[in-house]
Amino acid sequence: MSEQVSQVPVEHFNPQPREVWSNPYPWYQRYRSLDPVHWTLAAERGDAGVWYVFRYEDALAIRAHPCLSRKYRHDRLAEQEIPPAMKPYSDKLRHWMVEMDAPHHTRLRSLTTKHFTSRTVERLRPKLEGLSNYLIDRVLAAGRMDVVGQFAYPMALLTITEMLGMPREDAALFKSWSLTFTAIENRRPTLDLYQRASDAVLEFDAYLKKAIAERRKAPGDDVLSTLVMARNDEQLTDDEVIGTCMLMLFAGHETTVNILGNSVLTLLRNPEQLQLLRAHPELMESAVEDLLRYESPVQSVSNGHASEDFELGGKTIRKGQKVITVFGSANRDPEVFPDPDRLDITRQANRHMAFGMGAHNCLGAPLARLEMRVALETLLRRLPNLRLLSETANWKEGLMLRGLDSLPVAF
Repeated sequence: MSEQVSQVPVEHFNPQPREVWSNPYPWYQRYRSLDPVHWTLAAERGDAGVWYVFRYEDALAIRAHPCLSRKYRHDRLAEQEIPPAMKPYSDKLRHWMVEMDAPHHTRLRSLTTKHFTSRTVERLRPKLEGLSNYLIDRVLAAGRMDVVGQFAYPMALLTITEMLGMPREDAALFKSWSLTFTAIENRRPTLDLYQRASDAVLEFDAYLKKAIAERRKAPGDDVLSTLVMARNDEQLTDDEVIGTCMLMLFAGHETTVNILGNSVLTLLRNPEQLQLLRAHPELMESAVEDLLRYESPVQSVSNGHASEDFELGGKTIRKGQKVITVFGSANRDPEVFPDPDRLDITRQANRHMAFGMGAHNCLGAPLARLEMRVALETLLRRLPNLRLLSETANWKEGLMLRGLDSLPVAF
C-alpha cells in the first residue's frame, strides 16, 4: 500500500481524485480492513454524505435489504425546486427499472427478461463471431489497433442497437448519447453535465417516440417491440418504454465496452495466464468469470436510500441516508477469494459480484458473457502475437464504472 494511501484519514473516502480511481484496490483494502461500512461527508463529493459498503458479506446482505428504496430519491426530488438543467434528465431517470422498487421493477424486468436468457442470446453467436472477425479484418493490415475504439465500442454498440431494433446507420447517435449518460453517472455531477445529459435525453426521447410509433404499426422481434406491444396489466407508458431503452443503451453498451477492454489489458499484463488460456481454450468459461471479478466493469452502485433506520456491520443506517455497494472491493475480499489480487483463470466457485446480486442483478449478464467469450476467442485465435504498445493504462475518469478510454496494441 502506498504511503499516500496509508495517510488518508479513514473517515473520508472520496472516489473523485485520480489517485483513487486510477488504482482503487489499495484504497479498498484499507477501508475493508478498518471501516468496512463507512460513512463519508467528503466535501469534494458535493452531496450530504453517503455510506460505502466494502466487504463481500455486507455487500451481499445489503443488496436485498427490505429497508432500502430506489425511488426514495426521486420522490424527494419531486418535492423540491431543482435547476431547469437537471429536470429533463432527472425526470427520465426515475423510469429506469434499476431506479424502481417492486412491484414496478418486477413488471418492467419481466417484459425484457426473455430477450436476455442464456438460450436466447446464444442465437446471436454467429452474428457476434461475424462482427468480431469483420472488426479484426479492418485493422489486420495495419498491425495495430485501439482495442477500445476500434473493437470493443463497435462490437458492443452494434449488438445492443440490434437487440433494440435500431438501424445500424444510427449507431453514431447512440454512441454519443451513451457517452453523455456515462459522463454524468460516472463523475461528480455539475450543472454543465446535467445540461448536456438533459439535451441528450430530449434528443433520445424524440428519436424513440418516432420508433415507438413505427413499432405500433409494424412490430418486430426486438426489445422495443416487446415493450411497445405489452398489453393489459403489463402495458407501459411511453416514458417507461423510453426509460427502459435508455437504461439498456447505457448499461448494455458502456459496460460491455469496459468488460472487453479490461479483459484484454488484464490478460496482456498476466502473460502466464494468457499462455495458459491459449494452451487450454476449454478454460475460457472460468477465465471469463475471473476476469470479471479481477477488473469489474461496474465498481460501485447505489442501493438507494434507507426507508427506515436499520443496522449493518455494527453501524446504524438512518432513514434517508444513501448506501453504495462497492463491488470492486467485494470482489477482492480475501475472506471469499483466496489470493484476491491475482488473476487465476482456473478459479472455481467464483461468486463474484461483477453483475450485481439479488433482484437488481444485471439483466444483460448472459449477453455480456457471450460477447466476452466470442471477442476473446476471436482475438486469441487471429492475433497470436498481441502485445501492449504502452504499459500505462488510460483509465476513464470516475469510479462507478471502470474502463479504459483507449487500449493501443500491436500484433
